[in-house]
Amino acid sequence: MKINNPQNELLKHLESCKPNWSLPQAFYNDENIFQADLENLFYSEWIFIGHDCQIPDVGDFFRYEIGDYDIIVLRAEDNSVKAFHNTCRHRGSRLCKEDKGHKPQLVCPYHQWTYDLSGKLKYAKDMGEDFNPNDHKLHSVNCETIEGIIYLCLSDDAPEFESFKKTVTPYLEKHRLHDAKIVHESSIIEEGNWKLVLENNRECYHCAGSHPELCRTYSDDPSFTGIPDESDPTLGMVQEHWDKCDTLNIPAKFHLSDDGQYRVTRMPLQHEAESFTMDGKVASKKLMVDSTDKELGTLLFFHYPNTWNHFLSDHSITFCVTPLSTNRTKVTTRWLVHKDAVEGKDYDLETLIAVWKATNQQDLELVEENQKGIRSPNYTPGPYSVVQEDGVIQFINWYQQISQQKASAVLNAHSLDKTDNTVHNADNKIVYIEDLPPTIPGELTPAIDLEKAVNAANTPATAPISPQDSTLFENTTTHHDNSAIDLLQKANLKNFSKKSEEDEEDIEKPSFDQNKIPHLYLDQSQPWEAQSSMLKLINIVPETHDVITFTFRTHTNNWFSFAPGQFITLELPMPGEKIYRTYTISSSPSRPLSLSITVKLNPNSIGSKWMFENLKLGMELRAFGPAGEFHLYNHDADKYCFISGGSGITPMLSMTKYLFDRGGELDISFIHCARSPSNIIAKEQVERLSTRFLNFQIAWIVEDREPFLPWTGYTGRINQLILELTTPDFFEREIYCCGPAIFMQTVRDILIAADFDMSHYHEESFDMPVLEEEKVAHDDVFLDESIKTTVSFLNSERTLPSNQKITLLETSLEAGLNIPSACQFGVCGTCKVKKKSGDVHMVHNGGISDKEVDDGYILACCSYPLNDVEIQY
Repeated sequence: MKINNPQNELLKHLESCKPNWSLPQAFYNDENIFQADLENLFYSEWIFIGHDCQIPDVGDFFRYEIGDYDIIVLRAEDNSVKAFHNTCRHRGSRLCKEDKGHKPQLVCPYHQWTYDLSGKLKYAKDMGEDFNPNDHKLHSVNCETIEGIIYLCLSDDAPEFESFKKTVTPYLEKHRLHDAKIVHESSIIEEGNWKLVLENNRECYHCAGSHPELCRTYSDDPSFTGIPDESDPTLGMVQEHWDKCDTLNIPAKFHLSDDGQYRVTRMPLQHEAESFTMDGKVASKKLMVDSTDKELGTLLFFHYPNTWNHFLSDHSITFCVTPLSTNRTKVTTRWLVHKDAVEGKDYDLETLIAVWKATNQQDLELVEENQKGIRSPNYTPGPYSVVQEDGVIQFINWYQQISQQKASAVLNAHSLDKTDNTVHNADNKIVYIEDLPPTIPGELTPAIDLEKAVNAANTPATAPISPQDSTLFENTTTHHDNSAIDLLQKANLKNFSKKSEEDEEDIEKPSFDQNKIPHLYLDQSQPWEAQSSMLKLINIVPETHDVITFTFRTHTNNWFSFAPGQFITLELPMPGEKIYRTYTISSSPSRPLSLSITVKLNPNSIGSKWMFENLKLGMELRAFGPAGEFHLYNHDADKYCFISGGSGITPMLSMTKYLFDRGGELDISFIHCARSPSNIIAKEQVERLSTRFLNFQIAWIVEDREPFLPWTGYTGRINQLILELTTPDFFEREIYCCGPAIFMQTVRDILIAADFDMSHYHEESFDMPVLEEEKVAHDDVFLDESIKTTVSFLNSERTLPSNQKITLLETSLEAGLNIPSACQFGVCGTCKVKKKSGDVHMVHNGGISDKEVDDGYILACCSYPLNDVEIQY
């Protein structure tokens, strides 16, 4: 197949740019231009990715991902910082799946090929006499450091680095980053193109109206934030600051590289401020700069395409920009202090991070609203302010210049011309790519495989479309199925080169069923049975900046039967192994043809991180369940009170939707607590439901209000007064509570203090329970590992030796039978199996009901065989 290089599209749109005007829409929405940006900048230029203090000891490592690249950065045995592609030289498996950690050597989990920290292959089993380990070293990545800052270049032909290093080293070395430590790291996903993130940073035109915290200490004067004009009278204050720094032997004067790629300068803060704090005083008493003067301003340092930074006398803040998709960008912020600074003594963490934590959230909203506006069909570029936005102009000029150079170089190297702007389908017919419609804007829309699209469009109507190809078209939109049909029809109409309009009218348009299942009445379909039918992802809906609702159905239109409040366990096919994670169902059983879970991104969770980064429409997952005793059916009542915190709202959503659909006398008090208004999950859904019934009361409680966002709800934390104000008759209600453990402890304390009948209180925590020895229930059964037993797996026809100190799950894993499991301490219920005979000692934590126990089920993770046991597995 021949396909045009994205560089063609980039060059075409560069021609339409106007000097000192914002970019045309395609630069923020077009997939071809995004791919060209990756190739021209992020894959071929030096990019900032972290600090060497993240890997202080030999064997320490962290991973960095961008586009298709997965990189391991580590501290080698010679104490240098090295980087390698995270792919084994045997069959390509990833060597590391953890985000960070410590490894004395790199061992492939697939076939145990073992590499030392220099990338040399040390061990490979049974490869024959002619095998030379030296031919199979890990693929290295160009890696350089400047005063503790790590840069990578993914290209084999890396640009010259030494002159950049020589220029900025004198500025950076004064901040002793080698002697620093990271005390806080934050990664946020901004739903906007990476260039919008950079543009927003490169001006303070918006600061006065958007950043009240930052503007306490940081001036929005363009002479401070942009490109200094020596004729500007306000430059005198800047010059005084530079002169002062010179007397302290601290470089400060403005320097912009000849090509415009990086800038370094030291600017004063306003109102004699010492640091970026709410009161302007230093946040850390242990200074990073070897000076008694705390008023050193901020060392401003940017390097395109992906970083800007602030280095102050007491701490540093660095920013790493990583494009994830056309309309999705990750911004990682790290706060560094001197390595000897002690929290609680030398610094208070909240004081340290408050200003930029607020500023980052404000910038996120600005970028996302900017992106949404640019998606409008009526968006047109506008003129920049040459006074206020000269920094943006400088960035855009650099971007256009380097993009022009890189794109032209690629096209010249491949001698591409207009004939390459085509795709050949399986019948060797030509379709011009520019005639194909663009993908729907949005980060959740995957890129379209053009070869499959064109071939499918020219497939006769009688030919079946493979499941793999059909998911391609299903993935082209989140909500609008007709766009896939339009794509096929338009592609079909362009399947001949230079045909006349009359010829095109004669082309027979193929029918396309989008791989849809037939519509069935409910009594014509069957209930979903876990493990027998995979769940297919049909919808992805962002709820907040870090919460997404995933909706599933089955191929055969099975209907889902569950109780409101129950959960399912998903099998996540992560590279190297499968993991199991439980999620509460947020949809209602009254709407049984689909099933939804609402997932919050936890930076420390492997499961949610994988789901956010990898789940695409059409993907299929295996699931187990539904299960759980925290549900509505167990405690039927006339009046309910639902109290939730954070992502604990999800079972309450299912319960509320179910009660709404059931109808009748609905009486609900719905209380939800969140960090801030923007963190409230499904707020509009709940409020719409409340408008339909008189006896449906909502109370939103947030810990912090957000600047410039009106808020009429409660502020603070839940307490007895708020409970009595929102639900004066709570004594008459069945109360369901879900959220973090400390949140539920507060609710319990409130109710107990009010002498509430706790038999009408029901809770489920979203935290892992802490099992203290004195709180574990004992039933006078003393296990003895000297008592030998056997475990028979009837379905697998395997009988294995065991003893009273080995769980059934451990026996299954040792035998390679792998009973699905997740928590492994009896709370999730994933490892539920049926016992046919024998006795076990089981101490669980709510993952199985009394009825299931009576029916012969046990949890393998917390069941110990007292004698010979048979299980149905």
